[in-house]
Amino acid sequence: GNIHIISLEGNLLSEYDNKNFMGEVNRIIDEDNVSLFILNLSKLENLNSSGLGVLITILTKSRKSGGDTVITGIPEKINKLLIITKLNTVFHFADTVEKAKKMLLKTA
Repeated sequence: GNIHIISLEGNLLSEYDNKNFMGEVNRIIDEDNVSLFILNLSKLENLNSSGLGVLITILTKSRKSGGDTVITGIPEKINKLLIITKLNTVFHFADTVEKAKKMLLKTA
């Protein structure tokens, strides 16, 4: 359906990379009319405040467009960061991409 899966790899640290990435997310929302996102973090190694800002922006934009965002495949190191920043209370999480799809389809 209208679910876009984004698999993040490596590092989500650089403001320059984040700007390009958010440009693509904006295009998906505006041109493809997609507002349901699954963020698969299973291959993400590092995340800083700039990267957290990207995750929050995707969540905000998807919800403003009538959709939602589910995060899946969270490495332990990044999970600890989400807990410390209390973002674990803001996002929806699923163990697998398939479970995330089911969660989003229930809310759509």
